[in-house]
Amino acid sequence: MMMLHVIKNSPPGSLLEGGSKIMWWNVLKSKSILLLSILMFIVIIFSCNEPASAQNASIIPFDSLHWNMQAKEIVKENFQGKECIKITDGAAYLKDNFENGIIEFDISFGKERCFPGLMFRITDDKNFEFLYLRPHHSGDPDAIQYCPIFYGNDSWQLYTGEGYCAQAEYAMNEWMHVKIIIAGTKAELYLNNSSSPVLFAYQLQRVPAPGGLALDNHSSAIVRFANFSYAQSNNPPIKSIPKTIPPLAAGIIKKWKVSDVFSESALTNKTFLSNNDTKSLAWKEAESEELGFINIGRHSIKTSERILFLQNSISYQIKNKLKKCR
Repeated sequence: MMMLHVIKNSPPGSLLEGGSKIMWWNVLKSKSILLLSILMFIVIIFSCNEPASAQNASIIPFDSLHWNMQAKEIVKENFQGKECIKITDGAAYLKDNFENGIIEFDISFGKERCFPGLMFRITDDKNFEFLYLRPHHSGDPDAIQYCPIFYGNDSWQLYTGEGYCAQAEYAMNEWMHVKIIIAGTKAELYLNNSSSPVLFAYQLQRVPAPGGLALDNHSSAIVRFANFSYAQSNNPPIKSIPKTIPPLAAGIIKKWKVSDVFSESALTNKTFLSNNDTKSLAWKEAESEELGFINIGRHSIKTSERILFLQNSISYQIKNKLKKCR
């Protein structure tokens, strides 16, 4: 009624012009609102799909509510303006489970030989994934290392080269920022806010599963950690292009049987084994990994008894006769 009253009292010739202006303004206003709504909808969709950066997550205080401290020495202090913990020969275990997402923290160390880093997807103290730094190898191709731990066996000698090691330069006794993105069987490590990952671990060796997190320094060297945060996500953003793992070359033996471990003394003065020597052993199947080897540590518990057997049956042909050796 008010709009009709305004139009009715408008001067001659103003009905079409004024009405058009009113209609045009209303249409323009409606389109603006619609466009703004669409943009907000797109932002919301992307916000839902994009995991929150761990930097935007809350910093986890180093206290007994959030951490289980297990080390020879863990001291809270202020170092170069940052509240931190100083760890010697031990680790700080977060009281939460983690499978996929983003983890960030600051780290500082000297040039002493040590291997500080992040333990993740921890099942127990002998089974976990490990990403760590080698301060004493600063500038070397293996300054950063990814290594799976099975039954307490550290097999870094097997897991080397692309996908397992990376070069990095460290600023000694200065704060450096570490960002780690973990997604399924892949992980990326960024150093000092680099735009691209320094290390792309394209094939994590343990089966993905929720587990613990820990900041680790099992050495006598002094290592400091600060500003720890993490954000869990089912689909964290991995920048690296997935690597196609080629099949093993023909002729490589892919399947073996592995015995349980036994005492070396059982082989004293023996060069040949009888059935009695092996009848008490238990055997299980083992397959070669994508690099062509078998990590025996994946299949045996680390004990003082360090001997085991691998066996296989190989068929070959001589003068049209099929032979089998074992």
